[in-house]
Amino acid sequence: GIMITRLVVVGNSIYAIGHTDAFGGFDVLIAKLTDNGDSVQLDWVKYLPGTGFDYSGHALTDGKYIYIVDGTFSYGVGGGDVFVAKLDLDGNLVKFVTLGGTDFDTGVSIDVKDGYVYVTGDSGSSLFVAKLDENLDKLLWFKTLAGYSSDGFSVTVSGCNIYVSGEKYIDFDTIMLATKLGLDGSPLEDYTSSVQLMDYTGTVQLEDYISRFTQFYISFHTPSVSDVTSSVPVSYTHLRAHETVLDL
Repeated sequence: GIMITRLVVVGNSIYAIGHTDAFGGFDVLIAKLTDNGDSVQLDWVKYLPGTGFDYSGHALTDGKYIYIVDGTFSYGVGGGDVFVAKLDLDGNLVKFVTLGGTDFDTGVSIDVKDGYVYVTGDSGSSLFVAKLDENLDKLLWFKTLAGYSSDGFSVTVSGCNIYVSGEKYIDFDTIMLATKLGLDGSPLEDYTSSVQLMDYTGTVQLEDYISRFTQFYISFHTPSVSDVTSSVPVSYTHLRAHETVLDL
């Protein structure tokens, strides 16, 4: 089957990004549809083949390329690594890189601004934030949150600041995390201390919280191998950099 986790729109083109188990394991899938006003036409379906389980969670476009981030068990060096994929609007793979170490690492959110790519997610049991150049050739920095177990949910860049949200876990409580970083990754302000999301009983304390597990679904048939117009062979680079721990 297919799970669509993100829709990206460029003009009247709709890109549905997710993953499929049609070819064994899970593979990242991208489908292009055209909105004709009174109908939607499926133009093509492509996938990124792997040997293990590869997922697609978050994607966005800068109008020229589509960037996808999540986790891969097919590529990288650890027991699951972050991947960042860059594709053109025809679904051709431009670059595929992995980030992470020997622990389980996964990417959850991505933003692209002013020639740089910003990613957050989980590295081992810690929230991480990473900055890459837009060509995905260089990992400029990779930073993790100190002191407690935490997960990164969202990263957004505005002006000279990086805003990161997530959760951290202290004494059986789940605390909503929000922090502001400089473009060099330096911590500027922490908004976390006054916001508690969920206590140990599971009681939600923040009513307008939107779960990161919310999924989007669209209706089109599960492709067989013959329906997939082309697969995209994946060659990849594993990027490593000195990790800096943020003490917020």
